[in-house]
Amino acid sequence: MNLPLLRSRAFAGDRVGFDLLKRWISNAFMREVRDTSPVGCPWQSLISALEESRRRRWREARAEGEMLELDPITEADIRTALVHAYQDMPPAAHRAVAEAKLKDELSIFQMAHFPDADAVIRHWKWYLHCLTFESHEFTSDGTCWDKFPDLDDPCIVRMPLDCVDLQILARIFKVQITVSRLGREALRLLPSEEDGCEDVIHLIMHAGLWAALLSSRAPIPEADIVGAVVKLSNDLSCFQDFANKTACILSYDEVQDFCTACVGRYVIPVQRDGICRIIACDESRHHPRYRTREIDVRSREIRRSRAHLDGPGPGDAPSFFGIPDGSLEFQVLLDLVTQMACERLLATRSHLKGEVPVKPDRYARYLARLEDLAPLPSNVEVKRVQLEQPYIQRTKGSCGSEEIISGRRSLEEVVQMLDKGSTTVWILCPCTFTPPVSQRNSLLSCQYGAYIGLISNGREFSDGSKLFLAKPAGVRGAHMPRWVSSDVICQFSVKEEFAPSSEWPYPQEFLSLSVGDLLLITDRATGKWEGWARGRLWKSHGSQEGLFPLHCVKPELYVKSWYKEGSERESQEQPEPEDEPEAAPVYPPRQMRR
Repeated sequence: MNLPLLRSRAFAGDRVGFDLLKRWISNAFMREVRDTSPVGCPWQSLISALEESRRRRWREARAEGEMLELDPITEADIRTALVHAYQDMPPAAHRAVAEAKLKDELSIFQMAHFPDADAVIRHWKWYLHCLTFESHEFTSDGTCWDKFPDLDDPCIVRMPLDCVDLQILARIFKVQITVSRLGREALRLLPSEEDGCEDVIHLIMHAGLWAALLSSRAPIPEADIVGAVVKLSNDLSCFQDFANKTACILSYDEVQDFCTACVGRYVIPVQRDGICRIIACDESRHHPRYRTREIDVRSREIRRSRAHLDGPGPGDAPSFFGIPDGSLEFQVLLDLVTQMACERLLATRSHLKGEVPVKPDRYARYLARLEDLAPLPSNVEVKRVQLEQPYIQRTKGSCGSEEIISGRRSLEEVVQMLDKGSTTVWILCPCTFTPPVSQRNSLLSCQYGAYIGLISNGREFSDGSKLFLAKPAGVRGAHMPRWVSSDVICQFSVKEEFAPSSEWPYPQEFLSLSVGDLLLITDRATGKWEGWARGRLWKSHGSQEGLFPLHCVKPELYVKSWYKEGSERESQEQPEPEDEPEAAPVYPPRQMRR
């Protein structure tokens, strides 16, 4: 099974990988896996594993004639022990724990991108405070995380369980903790040698989802092995060529005590001790052995009545446009159809959620696939075709389109164009912007590489940003214009160099600028930091981001064309005749591939 491909599918995610991991570990160890509520809670999984280990010790002691006290372990006991262990640490150990948590992918400090150990130490009291809240305080019905313990304190966070916490708990409870992961080596956290190891617990973890591996499962009866997929052992006597092969059990003879197994195209008899492992068992009881005569008769009647709807079986279907059933070309076609169906399902789901539909950029997908191809030979000449300028269809009563050279224009120049009258300035959007749900009726959703028509100027804010009334490209008929911010549609070119001083606190939070760089603003600062903004460099200029002063940059827009229509006065003096056909719609410039 291709696990990376499975994880990359849009309809498959972490839950699918987590379910596969639970099933595989359960079959490999023949032990029961217990889920939590909500699914994947690490603290509840740890409690289940610890309670199972204590019950197992109690049963063993009782079988030997000893009596042990079995006190229940609660989540509060685990959290209290962990908080006390962190509080009693010396400063040197405290810093070592902070550095270890920064390297742990499960830690809250790495997920929150804390810069260094000093920042972790400054937030340590907050971390211990949040660690005291139990998992049931974050859920209302036990199915999802939809509740906050204290609405008056928004800083409370549901803390995850990381490997550093498990190592400390292993020393406190004197247990060895084994963590199985998908596609990676299992973790084994041991207690100290002085305290010794009293028991072993087993956990399952994938993408932050946890489950506990408990006691052994009940053995499968011999008769229920029919229909199961098994692995044959090394010693098969005369059938040694089929050793270590995967087989399907077709039948079981209880009198002679042997199974009939299918290995590829061969059917061989196998003794029960020749099966070393059961890979998958038929628990649905759909095997023909479980069917009665009435069920078989009813199934045949249903198949006959629906034969014209079911179609032919695999391998018996006629060729589809010359592609035979079962061929490699048919499998490629099936994969393409599956991919198209997934894209349509995603589009339907986005439509039901109320999201703005965005047409996929096929050219961007084409460029992404080109990266996987081998480079062209040196003797092959590549010719580049120069595309023509887009054509703008004029409307009745217009004054025409003024000839301009497409390229970057300053924000002030675009504002002057819009101040001249009924003018539509078509620009290229440099980034993707999706407005919040509460503002989707007022703000325009933008897609990287799409054209936007600016209609008029709007409000100008004190921080220097502006609002424009705009409309998207490719929309015919009546469309409600929406507002768009200048920070979304502008690229900021650097006109003055800037570099943070090494003596400043946190110099890594600032962005060094060079003349000619292009930036995108993500957020403008307010208050005492007014005049500063946080942004990132344009793709071709780097990937750094940080704070920078606004006086060092100049806002620019990539203008493709602009179109000036007739004024309202001219349209009022020369009314449109009733018998004249409607004016042709104005189409924005065709989106060019970059």
